Amino acid sequence: MRAKEQRETAPDPADRRRVRVRATDRVQRLFKAMAPAAHGITAENLPPLSPENRAVFLPLLEKLG
Repeated sequence: MRAKEQRETAPDPADRRRVRVRATDRVQRLFKAMAPAAHGITAENLPPLSPENRAVFLPLLEKLG
């Protein structure tokens, strides 16, 4: 991401040893634009899971997103 200028860094004001890293506004817009397609893919792949398994799987998937 750094080579393509897809992320920004800034010192952490609470801890000078840390550096905050975040996706640029452009990349964040791209993620938001791609989200509906990702949600569609997820919906297509959920039918084999029981409601109980979905209740476990979807929160875990959100953590990754």
